[in-house]
Amino acid sequence: RLECMMQDLPYLLSPADKHGFVQFPRWLSFSPAKNDPESGRGTGKTSTGTVASGEGEGYCCANRKMKDAGAEMPEEEWREVDGLMCYDGARVFLNPTFCVTRGEVRAKCSGVSVTSKSALYVEGEGARFEGLDLDGGLVVACKPGASVTFKNAKIANEGWALKNLKGGEGERDTIRGYTIDKKGTEVVEVDEGEWVYDEQGLRRC
Repeated sequence: RLECMMQDLPYLLSPADKHGFVQFPRWLSFSPAKNDPESGRGTGKTSTGTVASGEGEGYCCANRKMKDAGAEMPEEEWREVDGLMCYDGARVFLNPTFCVTRGEVRAKCSGVSVTSKSALYVEGEGARFEGLDLDGGLVVACKPGASVTFKNAKIANEGWALKNLKGGEGERDTIRGYTIDKKGTEVVEVDEGEWVYDEQGLRRC
């Protein structure tokens, strides 16, 4: 059956109209966040339609894209937090301004290695990776017109970890079911010009 927001579309097609379907794997195309945390507690499942599973599956999707590009990525890790299965592995978020397609990821990422405690956020068309050994948190923000290339860079800090709710948190964290303890993060922000991050750190080309 056709399941989308246009279920009436088949009624507009005649037997002579040409049509077809493109099917994507679930990990790449479908991860709802529509259920409250209680719906996912005690199920032991990772795909529960909660905010926790939606966020975790988003990380898993980006991790698989990186692995497809040749990056060394750890196995997916989930653990129970107050009865809710939550993702607790490497957290990779590739902003659409950095890349969207598999070809773009492959073109911009080579020689990358990421550990399970790591978090990688990349924003900006001008970011490139030509060798990165990441064992911790890294946030890259590259403004339009600027560029930064990581070459044989090694970044290590305490990284990010799940943190149980203690009570009294706001609605956002309550719906999420946990918070993130950002113990250590290297922040690289480039507003203009060409930059490189290597064994000596960040420097202008």
